[in-house]
Formats: sequence, structure tokens, C-alpha cells
Amino acid sequence: MEQALDELRKHCAQIYMTGLSMGGYGTWDMALRAPGRFAALVPVCGGLVHPRRPSMGVSGITGTEDPYAAVAARLKDTPVWQFHGAKDDVVL
Repeated sequence: MEQALDELRKHCAQIYMTGLSMGGYGTWDMALRAPGRFAALVPVCGGLVHPRRPSMGVSGITGTEDPYAAVAARLKDTPVWQFHGAKDDVVL
């Protein structure tokens, strides 16, 4: 996937990443793998950690004391517009 993004970057000035649900998790995951690669992120109902499904967690933040602070620090220069419904009890 990263090789495809690098190839795309040769032809596009900016790349924006978005995803819904598991794609939202993927949005966070891909952005954390290469901070600065994307012009902006729009994760929709995609979390960072899932207490009932640990395999759904985003890579690169496992074991950090505060995963949300870790993401904020690593992606501080990337604009993010995040959406999540208050009644969603599946994705946290």
C-alpha cells in the first residue's frame, strides 16, 4: 500500500485520506505509519483502540500510556476532521 501511495504522490500534489468504520481505523493507521504523507485526514467513526477487540487497534500506539495524546503529538501538523456518532457503542 505504501508503495502505491508513493507512486501516486509522483502525480498528485496532495493526497487526502478518509475511511468509514474499519476504514477510519485504517485512516489513523496509515497516517501514523508516515506522518506528513497526507494533506489531511477525515476518519469517520474510526477509533484508535477497541477494548473488546484488541486486534482492531491502530499500530504504532500500542503500549503508550495515552494513545490519544500520542496520535495528537505525531500528527500535530496534519489537519484532521473527525466524525463519530455519540450513540455508536461498537467503535469507541
